[in-house]
Amino acid sequence: MDAFCQQVVLQKEANLWALGRITKLKQQKEKVEVIMNGKESISGFVNRQVVPSMLAISRQPRAMLSLAVCRKLLWTVLVLGSFSSLLAAPFVDSSFNPNVNGVVLATAIQSNGKIWIGGQFTTVGGTARSNLALLNSDGSLDTAFSLTPDGFVAAIYVQPDGRVLIGGDFYDISGTSRDFFARLEDLGDGFVVDTDMGNTGFNNRVFAVGVQSYGSWFRPIVGGLFNNSGHTGIARVGDDGSIDTTFVANPLGAVYALAVKSDNTIYAGGSFTYASRTNAAWLNANGYVITGPEFTANPNGPVLAIAKPTSGTTLLGGAFTSVHGSAVTNVAKVDDYGVVLDNVGNPGPNGSVLAIKVDGNGNYLIGGSFSSIGNTSRTNIALLTTTGAVDTGFTGVSMVGYGEIRTLSLFSNGDILIGGSFTSVNGLTRNRVAKLNLTD
Repeated sequence: MDAFCQQVVLQKEANLWALGRITKLKQQKEKVEVIMNGKESISGFVNRQVVPSMLAISRQPRAMLSLAVCRKLLWTVLVLGSFSSLLAAPFVDSSFNPNVNGVVLATAIQSNGKIWIGGQFTTVGGTARSNLALLNSDGSLDTAFSLTPDGFVAAIYVQPDGRVLIGGDFYDISGTSRDFFARLEDLGDGFVVDTDMGNTGFNNRVFAVGVQSYGSWFRPIVGGLFNNSGHTGIARVGDDGSIDTTFVANPLGAVYALAVKSDNTIYAGGSFTYASRTNAAWLNANGYVITGPEFTANPNGPVLAIAKPTSGTTLLGGAFTSVHGSAVTNVAKVDDYGVVLDNVGNPGPNGSVLAIKVDGNGNYLIGGSFSSIGNTSRTNIALLTTTGAVDTGFTGVSMVGYGEIRTLSLFSNGDILIGGSFTSVNGLTRNRVAKLNLTD
């Protein structure tokens, strides 16, 4: 139980039954076992009418958990104190199974719960869909959407206005010419290629997309391998699809990851050099390197994922062994100067980190191609606390197939969408997409 061993009161109806400390708590799906003082054991199932969300328990400093024991007696466990992880072990959603026949490289979730998946595939759930698909919230295919990029999709971003940006290695989308980048819009009867935004005409692959927000006006930021009119690796796109020449960033190399802050400054990661920055840079809204403070993380290998958990901190994931001169492996938490704040995982994951997401508590989820972190067994996915420690409650995810996780998305209730090249998760057949539930 670590730091969240707390005083507990057990009650039967209105009568005090026991007073002590939780010394062990086990959870598998909705079943819970509480061991008091190292010996007394009570087990049962979460009463969903009283506690509809186990995740809500972990986010409350004082939480009520109801257990139906032997389906006859109702016990109440009152946990007093503050804790950061409780009942957090994920399990595979048994009803969510899109069944994709090729690698999934990108995911995004709309505000209505529908799910975008992109990658290199030709069928979803046995139905022909090439490289891009829209799923219903239960994982079934939205058959009304059938746009077909002629090459893989590596990046998807849902704008606040509902329009969708995609990037990858394609030249055409269902008969409309779009080189490596496009915007889609819903006209009321389904998504189509947005013709208001013309063909930008990038000359090489796009791996990352984001937006700068100016009220109701959104300006796409695009990262990749391209070199268009002196714009190398990163560009800002106008509403008409043209490359914005007032955006000056011009790194030498490729940009694989982007994070745009609320002030429209941009963190870019990849394999590049730019203005004494290596593989990671912090740019102002117009693409100039920010010089106060000097962000000089300078990882010694490519940055493949970036996230912003809080103001003043940045998470970098990729394939590196040093950041700002400090020995860190494949994931790092740094300040605005690029200085390492925590030795994440201590040691870090033993393979590449390809995706990072931050949850509502400031903890962060990493996905990639690794088998351990912090000397703890974790297969391609791990949850880390705000201090960078491995969350010991987030366990039990195993995969078959090549297995790596390439993309992560979070549902509004904290459940997790994973995409990659795996074919099985926790013994269940799940081809390249799965949903991990923290609630039931």
